Amino acid sequence: MDKKYLPDLISELDQELLRLGYAKGSMTFYRRRWNQLMAYAEDRGEYYYTEQLGIDFVRQLIICFIRTWLSKQGDCGHTRYRELIIKKH
Repeated sequence: MDKKYLPDLISELDQELLRLGYAKGSMTFYRRRWNQLMAYAEDRGEYYYTEQLGIDFVRQLIICFIRTWLSKQGDCGHTRYRELIIKKH
C-alpha cells in the first residue's frame, strides 16, 4: 500500500461511506475514530497513513479498552491480568 496523506485518505473514505448510504450513527462512529487516528498520528509526528500506524493505533485502542474494562471489574480475580497489562504498556 502506498503512503497516503491522512487527511486526504479520511476525506475519501468519508465520501465513499456516504455514497454507499451509511447511516448517520455509523458515520458518527467512523468520524470519531478517524479524528482519534488523526490526533494519534499528529502526536507521533506522522502525516501519512502506513500499515504500522494503523496497527499501532488499533493496539492503543485495545489497550485503552482493556484498561477501562479491568478498572470496572474491581478485584474479581482479574488482578493478574490488570498487572500484566499495566506493566507491559
